[in-house]
Amino acid sequence: MNTEIANKLPEITNLISMPEVYIKVNELMSDPSSDIYSFAEVVVVDPNLSSLVLKLVNSAYFGYPEPIQNIAQAISLIGLDQFYNIVLGVSAISSLTLPNEANANAAFSLGNFWWASLHAGVLAQLLAKRTEVQRSEEMFVAGLLHEVGHLILHGYFPALANATMNKAETESMLIQQAEVELLGCHYGDIGSLLMANWKLSERLVSLTRNQPFPQQASEARHECTLLNVAHIYGQLKSEERAAGQPTNMRVELSEEKLIEIGILQEELELDLATADVVSADMANVIFS
Repeated sequence: MNTEIANKLPEITNLISMPEVYIKVNELMSDPSSDIYSFAEVVVVDPNLSSLVLKLVNSAYFGYPEPIQNIAQAISLIGLDQFYNIVLGVSAISSLTLPNEANANAAFSLGNFWWASLHAGVLAQLLAKRTEVQRSEEMFVAGLLHEVGHLILHGYFPALANATMNKAETESMLIQQAEVELLGCHYGDIGSLLMANWKLSERLVSLTRNQPFPQQASEARHECTLLNVAHIYGQLKSEERAAGQPTNMRVELSEEKLIEIGILQEELELDLATADVVSADMANVIFS
């Protein structure tokens, strides 16, 4: 790993902390005596978070026909694991900013980043459900947060981030390949260190670390591959946002890749169309 990054990264990950309400929710997840109302009492103390959670539960992501009025009702309908993942995702978005955005490469936009990440999260969960991955709801958070290493790079090491982007563009290589050559690590390595510091699940840490090169994953390779596919289409969404208009860009996965992930082309197209609509709806809720 690059010496500058290795020296500063521990301090940086300690500076980026999650909101207190998430910490309390996380503690309740480990408490066998907690119930729906325990979680609701913690979340309603934060009006902004509780309002946002209710808006998301009432969004197209879940598609409930009748409005959900309170946090306890939301938990009973979507389940505790999905509720936890929503609180985690929203808390992470509020905690992760781009302190040196003005110095970052003009091609990197925080708004486009989160739109792309939401698309990747929704698509990852859809693909996981379709291929019967256990705990598929966790794939939403994995997709949402899989690229947080780039926020750290662009926020705290803008010169290095720009150098890797330039190398990737001029030499026509993937950004993670350029990062490994220049930095000795990639965005997945950096993001996984932050997640470990946040004491997120080992599965989320592993998925984040291995997503850029899923073929190298020693465990959960299928999930890493699904996440990598979601990343590819999320990047297209970011490019579309940067262009300022729909481009209808699509990457055609090879037949070999489709067989590897166990999905037909028409199934992928259906999930992509759903992800387009649902992620846009979620983005409008979160960033409005």
